[in-house]
Amino acid sequence: MAKPKKVAKRVVRKAAKAAGKKPARKIAAKKTVRKAAAKKPVRRVAAKPARKPVRKVAAKPARKPVPKAAAKRVSQAPVRKSAQPATTAAPTAAVAGKAYAAGRFCWHDLMVPDVDAALGFYRGLFGWTTQAMDMGPAGTYQMFAAGGVTFAGAAKLPMPGVPPHWLPYVGVADIDAACRAAQDAGGAVLVPPMPIPGVGRFAVLADPTGGAISPIQLDGPPMRDLDQQPSAGMVGWNELVTPDPAKAGPFYAAVFGWKVAAAPMMGGMPYELFMRGEAMEAGLMRTPPGAPADRAGWMVYFNVEDADAMTGRAQGLGATVIMAPFDVPDVGRISIVADPQGAVFGLFHPLKS
Repeated sequence: MAKPKKVAKRVVRKAAKAAGKKPARKIAAKKTVRKAAAKKPVRRVAAKPARKPVRKVAAKPARKPVPKAAAKRVSQAPVRKSAQPATTAAPTAAVAGKAYAAGRFCWHDLMVPDVDAALGFYRGLFGWTTQAMDMGPAGTYQMFAAGGVTFAGAAKLPMPGVPPHWLPYVGVADIDAACRAAQDAGGAVLVPPMPIPGVGRFAVLADPTGGAISPIQLDGPPMRDLDQQPSAGMVGWNELVTPDPAKAGPFYAAVFGWKVAAAPMMGGMPYELFMRGEAMEAGLMRTPPGAPADRAGWMVYFNVEDADAMTGRAQGLGATVIMAPFDVPDVGRISIVADPQGAVFGLFHPLKS
């Protein structure tokens, strides 16, 4: 049988061991709870909630609209619409302008020493409106319009000794080729091809008999509709008056492609026509008696409602009447005058068809 002291010691040791181990377990459990409590908030706030918004906003929604909307609808369509017209419109307009005006009278210039004085005369006679164009070193160029249609211009004579005159312009497809053809046909290039900004290139030629004319290669359509019937105040007819029609005719055929056809006039008086295909483009006649026999030139006729009244008005404004109004059978009534500076032109009242 064990002694009471030994039994007591054993009981005390067991109690002490039991008492010492239990607090240790409680402390360890508390520490575990604290660690778990400290780790759980990190997982909830920092780990999961922070990653989900990034995946929803940045990853998926940002990628889907790009291939469908930007690549196909936005980027490709505007490029196709703007690229094609830019490459085809300009060449088409230029080619169409050259072909449309080839062999046709498309402009007229009044060449005089005093442009301001000429403006006053022609405004008073025809009621033309004028517009000044700054040509830089070349000076100011005046454009004439009748009924709102611009069809002619006025400039100062470039050199002394040249008489005032009206200079017609005829369209060509190639200005350089026209000048070569003029020289090959016995004519002369008075002014070599020169550019007109925004218009094209022109030159001034002289036929073998001395008549001056200007071929022009247009960059686009002419200023007016050449198929529209000229109204009152506009150029209604062009006519070459020359001492040698037989010598002049082949020149214009070579340069502009015109053909010469005979036409009776005033009781058998010789008169010929420059034909552009089936269309009558201009007249060709021998210098009439009383006119300088050695001078050739182009006569410009302006359409009027009353040739007699307009002849009287021109004379009142300082013009010289060269030929009083007279009738041309099946054509109309005509007069020939010279403006105060000497530029000769005709007044033409066409018969109503």
